[in-house]
Amino acid sequence: MRTVVFVKQVPEVSELTLDPETRRLRREGVDSMMNPFDRRAVLEARRLRDQVGGTITAVTMGPPAAESILRECLGLGVDRVVHLSDRGFAGADTLATARALARATERFGFDLVLAGRYSIDSDTGQVGPEVAALLSVPFLGGVRRLDVELREDRWRVDAECEGDGGFILVEGPLPLVATCTDRWKTRIPRILPDEAAAAGAAVEVWSIADLGGDPQRYGQAGSPTRVEEVQAVFSERKRVRLVHRDDPPGVVARMMDVFAHARREGARRSVGRAISHARPAGEAPAIWVLGERGAEGEIRPVTWELLGAADHLAGSLGASTAVFLLEPWRSDGRGAHGGDAAGIVAELGAHGADVLLESTASYPATVGVLVEAIRAHRPRVVLAPATALGRDLVPQIAARLGLGLTGDAIGVRLDEEGRLQQLKPAFGGQVVAPIVSRTRPEMVTLRAGVLDPVSPDRGRRPATTVRLPEPAGSPHVLRCRCFEA
Repeated sequence: MRTVVFVKQVPEVSELTLDPETRRLRREGVDSMMNPFDRRAVLEARRLRDQVGGTITAVTMGPPAAESILRECLGLGVDRVVHLSDRGFAGADTLATARALARATERFGFDLVLAGRYSIDSDTGQVGPEVAALLSVPFLGGVRRLDVELREDRWRVDAECEGDGGFILVEGPLPLVATCTDRWKTRIPRILPDEAAAAGAAVEVWSIADLGGDPQRYGQAGSPTRVEEVQAVFSERKRVRLVHRDDPPGVVARMMDVFAHARREGARRSVGRAISHARPAGEAPAIWVLGERGAEGEIRPVTWELLGAADHLAGSLGASTAVFLLEPWRSDGRGAHGGDAAGIVAELGAHGADVLLESTASYPATVGVLVEAIRAHRPRVVLAPATALGRDLVPQIAARLGLGLTGDAIGVRLDEEGRLQQLKPAFGGQVVAPIVSRTRPEMVTLRAGVLDPVSPDRGRRPATTVRLPEPAGSPHVLRCRCFEA
């Protein structure tokens, strides 16, 4: 079995500081390391190779200093390491990075691609699903157990994946791309790198010319997003210190008061603000929201938060809004379609949605449905949730369309030029980077629980339903069983 592992060199986030004059992160003297999620992927690749045989190739894209993590991979037993190192790769966003890694993976030949679910510096989780989309293979996110066996001359995988509301058991054929969570269930003996192996083996260095393809598709030239001036984040949280002082009941009572106050503040915030936009007559919705339904068909609260952001943008742009409801992977392979259709369109309309984009496609076909719908309707902005479901699906959509995507943002706003600024926290939340995209629609996944929802207006008319066509062809369906937490 041929396994490819993506690894990334990241800084020790806790040691980073921001220069108040240059507004840049101070990296001098800050140690670097292999992204911990990626290290777990390397160890799992080794465990699988020890069980079923095969080879492991580790690849990274980065400056010459990133060679150190490839040598660490060699010390951990990886068979081959490849360093994508070229000035032309500099400034790459996640899509340009995914293009380079996908191109290299095709050159290697592969059955299984493993990577960490996130990197601790940027926490987007986009490269894995984008590579899967570019390679046209299935994607599994948040894997916490993975077994492989050969059945009828074909490798098959049995995996357990984390979701927002539980976990999913998935079985199907290779090839595929999987990203590893930190809560892995397989026990692995503590492995220390073999220093002799790390120092003595060769590290292959590939330039853009070695990789092949259009040079303008890599690095800054091939990146549809770019970062504006980085801003420092200063916490405004009130700190409460409770001291024992031989009075446990008193301390407990004060703690309950603090929790009750926080609950009241949360309830006050959840009321939301009034809907501000009015639907322009006869115009197609320019602001799309990819909301979520739960396993029983209920609309999840993150949808109301996204509609709050959409309402603000729609009011500024004089546009209308549309909602497509992402649905979880269920044991029957389908989503939670059906239910109280009239109630759903009424509730969405009350929360500011003008149109409901509806599809009866099965879960694996969701990406194809939305790719074709975005091509056909050309919205201005697509807002999606940075949940496990959103993080797995939306990067695949962006990669297939060649669009920029900002992941796990905490807000959006229009700048003076009318561009959508997507506010992305990074490096453990120490900084916020406003990101803009040069492609449209401008796509962003937004963190749940940080946006103000709108207050429902029961006087608004229900959302109008538009049925989206099924995608051509039927994607391969992985068999699954779903379990609530």
